Amino acid sequence: MGLLVVSCALVGCRDGSSSNPFSDFEQAVGRNDVPAVVAMLRDGQDPDEFPVLVSAARSGRVETVAALLAGGANPNITVAGRSETPLHAAATRDDADAATVMSMLLQAGGDPCLRVGHDEPDYAKNVPMVYRGMSTVEIAQSVGVPDVLTVLAVGAEPCPSV
Repeated sequence: MGLLVVSCALVGCRDGSSSNPFSDFEQAVGRNDVPAVVAMLRDGQDPDEFPVLVSAARSGRVETVAALLAGGANPNITVAGRSETPLHAAATRDDADAATVMSMLLQAGGDPCLRVGHDEPDYAKNVPMVYRGMSTVEIAQSVGVPDVLTVLAVGAEPCPSV
């Protein structure tokens, strides 16, 4: 196996440094450093500047998701080029934290009927084929996690068909 070295000349470092393509905020979310995330939000960090809520949801980071939502993060934010929301990301998990994260996102206004690629017609090249055009409900059904399906079923109305 080889070593992958990422150069900011190739990926464009956001903080102006020459070695790390991720902002301090993205790194704090990635480390699940909730006190740092809360401090940055308190100091004026825009919770939606980077789609960190998607990565926190995908990783099942319950406390970080809670901090981001409390800081005003948009529960329907998407990753550019993928059109994947935090609910889509959480629906792919097969563990106990997925249901907790999904419940928090739904309570914050997350839309389980948005489809992967809903805001970008040219999304197909960046999204795993199995999830293209699927809603959160459909993704959760394909993964089959009972706790997640229960969370999605509570008070849910059927998603409109495509």
